[in-house]
Amino acid sequence: MKIFGSMLMAAALLASPVMAENTPTLTLDLAAMPGMPVWNGAAAITPLAMGENGKPAVVVLRLPMGTVAQAAHATGDGQIRFATVLSGTMYFSDGPEVDLTQETAYGPGSMLLIDSGTKHWLSAHDDEVVVMLVAINPAKLAPPVQAQQAAAH
Repeated sequence: MKIFGSMLMAAALLASPVMAENTPTLTLDLAAMPGMPVWNGAAAITPLAMGENGKPAVVVLRLPMGTVAQAAHATGDGQIRFATVLSGTMYFSDGPEVDLTQETAYGPGSMLLIDSGTKHWLSAHDDEVVVMLVAINPAKLAPPVQAQQAAAH
């Protein structure tokens, strides 16, 4: 009976998350993932993770060189968007209408915080732009982010 009990304990240890083999880090191949057309086919988004509401919470947005938003737009879902430029130079501005003279250039590594309901647009004048957008409940923002957001208002 002792041998059977020891075997059960060993099996339980091997099956536990502590002893289980870890999954290796994966480099995602975005080119192999299907993109969904947006802006009447001028750009594409690739969902990477879904939110609790069943909608994409993390997406990669690709804008080919020369893409300019057709109109200013805003999300109305109450979620704040982190926009991080992964590659290219993204031109961006807030406002009710597209006005290229108001754009600011943001290079790779730039991170913007876009409030729900804020009309904005973006464009890719110089090269293809790849941006990661992460939607999050504004109540979940970390205190340092909240402080910067409050200082900007």
